[in-house]
Amino acid sequence: MKTLRYAFIILAAFIIVILLWFFKPLPPSDLKGSLANHAYLTGMVNVRHLWDRPFAAIGSAIPPKAASLPSIPSFLRPILPPNVELYLFNSREGGGWAMTVDLGWRSKLLRMMHGLIMEQIQYRGFGAIEGENTIRTPSGHKFLIVQDAGTLFVAEGENFSREILKPASDRSAGLTPQVDAGENIAYISFSNREGEFAKVIEDEEKEIGFLILPSAGSLSDGIIKVRETAGDTLVAEISFGVREGGDMEGVEGDISYLTDLLDRFLSTRNFKTDKTINKENGKIIAQVMIHPLKNSKMTH
Repeated sequence: MKTLRYAFIILAAFIIVILLWFFKPLPPSDLKGSLANHAYLTGMVNVRHLWDRPFAAIGSAIPPKAASLPSIPSFLRPILPPNVELYLFNSREGGGWAMTVDLGWRSKLLRMMHGLIMEQIQYRGFGAIEGENTIRTPSGHKFLIVQDAGTLFVAEGENFSREILKPASDRSAGLTPQVDAGENIAYISFSNREGEFAKVIEDEEKEIGFLILPSAGSLSDGIIKVRETAGDTLVAEISFGVREGGDMEGVEGDISYLTDLLDRFLSTRNFKTDKTINKENGKIIAQVMIHPLKNSKMTH
């Protein structure tokens, strides 16, 4: 019996050691720093807040395909990585975009399941597998899905795809990542010094057939932050820098117009907005508070 007890203790200790090793996070990839250094737009979303009020109520008004994330079963939500980061690159950097997720304790598990995930993507008709890490969609776009250290990358764009597939010793030196959203639920920062942001807005306006931000060419940079406060209230802080000689009044008018559209949309979901817009040191700074209407029942 003693021999059996000792064997059980040794087996239990071995299992604990294996589990501790398995769930020990791999460090984030140093490629993220290079992304932040070369992107004209960086952003972050705290995924877990998407199920908090009032995000859940707002999300229920989005078409089903776009609102698929809030439909994830509640028992699966705790295993999702907390933050998703987004990077957009200008044409000088080869164009394209990248989305990154620091996997934390999930890093070794996802690495083991990489092949299965790629097969499921193909099986469900999202695209065809090309090589170990590439998916070609029915429309002809190629996406890279690859894990480097403890970070998962989903990217489109030849330059970045070539960079991440290089051996670690041959890569460009990474810099400290620049996306730091603090306590914000969502954060976006962009530069328009080379006109790339304005070009994206203009292309989108042509695609949908109406103007979104006519004064985009007057912008030099911008920051948008969203945070949650008590009482199911969201606060969006917008700061748009206006380049020298730019249309300051036009930028202010466009922000006012967009926040009015937001208020009309949210009113159908029993929300209202309060806004303030000011000029300060060559910037247009706006604060928009989004909160439920009194005596209204929120959608869960």
